[in-house]
Amino acid sequence: MGLDTVEFLMYAEKEFDIKITNEKAGSIYTVGVFSARCLQKLALKANNRMDKEQVFLKLKEILHQHFINPKTVIT
Repeated sequence: MGLDTVEFLMYAEKEFDIKITNEKAGSIYTVGVFSARCLQKLALKANNRMDKEQVFLKLKEILHQHFINPKTVIT
């Protein structure tokens, strides 16, 4: 994993108040897979009310805020 990927992971863990193990993180290659992994972790939390689309949008927001031009389209 590159440094940007590790930083992205850390921002998401902080945003969602979750922890993704290094083993699980090593299998993440797309924002979609990362979104699904975050959603799995959030499903274990009793107070979670986020759905798949909300998690994906939050990850896109993190990417735009910290890593890429906000005009870049992420699908």
